[in-house]
Amino acid sequence: NFYNYNIGLTMYFDALNGNPGAEDGFVNIYVFRKRDNAAMGVVRAPKIGRKSVSYTNPLCGIASTETIEITYGVDIRLETTDFNDPGGYYMVWDRCCRNGTITNIKSPGDAGSLFYLEFPPIAKNNIAFHNSSPKFPEIQGDYACVNSPFFFNFGGTDADGDSLTY
Repeated sequence: NFYNYNIGLTMYFDALNGNPGAEDGFVNIYVFRKRDNAAMGVVRAPKIGRKSVSYTNPLCGIASTETIEITYGVDIRLETTDFNDPGGYYMVWDRCCRNGTITNIKSPGDAGSLFYLEFPPIAKNNIAFHNSSPKFPEIQGDYACVNSPFFFNFGGTDADGDSLTY
């Protein structure tokens, strides 16, 4: 049996200080079995969206800040016999390097970004295992001002009640 899935990745990009060559036209997302880290394949996801992030609290902000939300996505079909290991699977995507203007990371040019997602087997006892994706609120870019309270909604919800860790 085959089941259809939508694989997506959202990245935030420094439009002014980031290297324009680092804005990839596609990403390769690698899939592994958790039990033994065996490579299961690569999902190639093209860029499907690009939009500016709005900043809502410019009181202590820098006028020259511009962030772009870049979205990658692709629909894939997975065979149940290939993804039925009880220990589940994981997907990873990483990219080197951060831009040199970052001040809270030592040697940002040597530091990358890593995205990691775990998922269960897609079938248990030859029965499809239905699992929803978490939903996150729309990102509201904002500045954290010195000596002022700062709140940022990192919250997400999952219809299945799965644990979300980040």
